[in-house]
Amino acid sequence: MDLYVLQHHEAIIVKPLLSGVPTLHLGEITTAAPEKILVDIVAEPNLFRAQQDEIDLSYANALLEIPIDQAKMLHYARRRRRYDVVS
Repeated sequence: MDLYVLQHHEAIIVKPLLSGVPTLHLGEITTAAPEKILVDIVAEPNLFRAQQDEIDLSYANALLEIPIDQAKMLHYARRRRRYDVVS
């Protein structure tokens, strides 16, 4: 992260989507669903280092602005062993 990502103004990180993770289908494109991103912010603090100081605000804004399937998010959090943090 320090060497390749944080030195740049803009960076794109591509990670494989594993089976069973919350996804969002936009036409022919499949991407991570907001539920996955919110859990991953907590589950991968090194990857989402910039968001660590604003986790509460990120969750509050997402829950107000985006339709979040909380059951789906909590199921994924349980799979990532972060249920207690996310719930």
